[in-house]
Amino acid sequence: MQPVGRTVAVELPAFPRGCGRRELAHLVLGPLLLESLVLPVRGRGPPPEEMRVNDKYTIEALRELISVCRDSEPVLRMCAASLAAGPLEALCIRSAAECADAIRELEALVAGLGGARQARGAVPGFWRSGWAGLRAALARAEDGAILDACERGESWILQAYRNALDDHLPDFVRDALLRQFEVLMSTHDAIRGCRALRPARGDATAAPGAQAGRH
Repeated sequence: MQPVGRTVAVELPAFPRGCGRRELAHLVLGPLLLESLVLPVRGRGPPPEEMRVNDKYTIEALRELISVCRDSEPVLRMCAASLAAGPLEALCIRSAAECADAIRELEALVAGLGGARQARGAVPGFWRSGWAGLRAALARAEDGAILDACERGESWILQAYRNALDDHLPDFVRDALLRQFEVLMSTHDAIRGCRALRPARGDATAAPGAQAGRH
């Protein structure tokens, strides 16, 4: 019958008299094993109360951004459908897609923090949000009025992100929000750039008498 195991004799060094259990473990097992014996195991048991409270506030901040992006995405698509083909129409489509991407990532962050997925409301809230002036702009069907509404709406989205970034957020959440903010800021700047094209277009189509009256 083969032996199950064998005993190996280990010659231990001489320890000073009065050496305690902790000192003995340090000398025999080494600092790495000592750390695993002394320190508690991480990742087990309920999280500390302070961490749960912080996660709750982080989830609330993320849900606020989700609501803002949910309100904005359909509005931007409505703007694009009401505009003539051109840079502003393309930017509205682009911004709507950015809002949709942001919603997916924000919801994943909420789920990762232990938050439940929010049910989508039956009535959109954009008419009482930063897009409140859009209804009149769409009724006028003027690109300039829609541009004004888009610029105000985009500014409202960015302000919501600034408010969230002012909170104490976990690093991985802050990194995600900063990345989304930079993307949205780039589109907002491009929408504002459309305003610079309008005066030049107006001058080109102005009546000769009107231009003569300027001199």
